[in-house]
Amino acid sequence: MLRSIMSLGAASAWMVIGRASGLLWTMALIFTLGIDDYGRYASAYAAAAILSAPIENIFVVRCVRVSEHLFLGERTLRVLIGSGLAAIGAAIYAASFIAGFALLIAGLEMIFNAYKSRALRDGEPGKIMRIDAVRQLSSIVIALGYILLAKDAASLAIACLWYLSPYLVIILMTLRQIRGHGPLIPKQWREQGVLVVDALVLSVYLQGDIILLGLLTNTEVVGIYSVASQLALAASTIGQLFGQQFAVAVRERPAHREAEPPMRATLGIGVLLWVGTTIVALILILFTEYHQVGWTLFAIAPFAGLRAVTNTWVTVLYIRGVDVHRIVWSAVALVMRYALIVVLVGCLPEVAAVMTALSAVVGETILTLAFFRLMRVPQSKTED
Repeated sequence: MLRSIMSLGAASAWMVIGRASGLLWTMALIFTLGIDDYGRYASAYAAAAILSAPIENIFVVRCVRVSEHLFLGERTLRVLIGSGLAAIGAAIYAASFIAGFALLIAGLEMIFNAYKSRALRDGEPGKIMRIDAVRQLSSIVIALGYILLAKDAASLAIACLWYLSPYLVIILMTLRQIRGHGPLIPKQWREQGVLVVDALVLSVYLQGDIILLGLLTNTEVVGIYSVASQLALAASTIGQLFGQQFAVAVRERPAHREAEPPMRATLGIGVLLWVGTTIVALILILFTEYHQVGWTLFAIAPFAGLRAVTNTWVTVLYIRGVDVHRIVWSAVALVMRYALIVVLVGCLPEVAAVMTALSAVVGETILTLAFFRLMRVPQSKTED
């Protein structure tokens, strides 16, 4: 347990570095290009997540389940698909920033995730976070350098191209990694279909609210909500890191509860993140001019803690193969969350970002209770 805590601390430290630099990038975009341009950027990122998730989830889940031979072949296929998406994005980038950038991010992140998949399979979240942080810092330094040098002539489209430039190094590293391993297509079609639906539901659940909010309001509101929601999601990643450390143990001893993340520690992490996010929100409200972001973050703070808990448990449920039950409950939470957004934003448009945040908390509460029940059921009864 002590080793797990130390590993979590190292992974969390790298995550903080990466997320802090991401926050710096967000602030730089808002200060230099405006909240509207940041809203466009956030919308493109959300679209990328929804686009890539149905494909990516197959590889993410299977990389911790399948044999070494299948893992190596499917990793190569993952790189090829990512390359195709990125090529299409590059071709249409000049015609449509949001569509082009979404496809580029989706494809390049797929290649990057293929590179990191070995560390995920081996249960090394610290290594994953370290690689993520280095890439994030590199992208931000290069793109921010362009913005500072270009000054008033800086544009979002050019800044984002510079932001993507470190992926060229990642492509070369990944090509070296997959050399000698031909692509393999996953054969279990029923399982793949389930995982595609799973990823689509999850991506719409986590990122689609930004797009829906944009349809109901404007890019300024989207920018405010996106800053708060991304901070909450960043905090909840600690739960994911904690759960990933138990991937090997759960895969080798799936029927043994002692191989799973301890319940008390999992819930404790959730409470700490809820409290920590609330403190950050209060600082923004009391000591800065970003009151709207602060109140939105205050409203979504419980989501940060709850999402950390579900992120921890989902690793176990992935390895156990608890797919159908998990997807059904995710869909229920999605429907409830979106219905609340439409109703609450329609009734109180002046506080649309806060209402969207409260809807996220309700959805995640449903999901946490459902996952808790699935975690308590013996494996033989939860396998789909």
